[in-house]
Amino acid sequence: IAPIPLVTTFNYAPGTTVPIPAGYINDAVNSWINQNTTAYDTNGFALQAADVSGATTTLERDITLNAADSNAVLSFNWKLQDDGSGRSLILNVYQDGDLTTPYATQSISSFNTWVSSSPVTLTAGHTYSICWVYSDADTSNNHTQTAWVDNVTIAAPSETFEYPTGTTVPIPAGYINDAVNS
Repeated sequence: IAPIPLVTTFNYAPGTTVPIPAGYINDAVNSWINQNTTAYDTNGFALQAADVSGATTTLERDITLNAADSNAVLSFNWKLQDDGSGRSLILNVYQDGDLTTPYATQSISSFNTWVSSSPVTLTAGHTYSICWVYSDADTSNNHTQTAWVDNVTIAAPSETFEYPTGTTVPIPAGYINDAVNS
């Protein structure tokens, strides 16, 4: 499985917005933006929820892991700007088209600071809908509260091989041995 998304570094003036990365499904009414005013990394970009007074906005990423793929791990950073007036940012991961019961769910419990998500293992042989849902119960429209998601990574876990010196073991399944220099 290839890591998603690929990371490229560009220099942009502060306050710049660029298109949402390919593969994300943006809320049709309350669109998220990809901006560089607030990001986990200095000079980076982060996906920012729309200001949705009294409403909800969703950003989705769908991914399919074939049965022959390795399991993958979803991780990201997120931040919720809140003054205690009923805002929330939730992650719901759905499996195989079942959009009623989340396979995994998380909510951010800190306000106004970047937090690393708990890793979510995505099992090979399934399709996943990864959804970030930002809600704002405050209908006053006199605030600029929002939420951000950054550094979304979906990657196979690394493999390590540790054996006592001198131990001969077979090559792990899935690796091809060089017939000449084995």
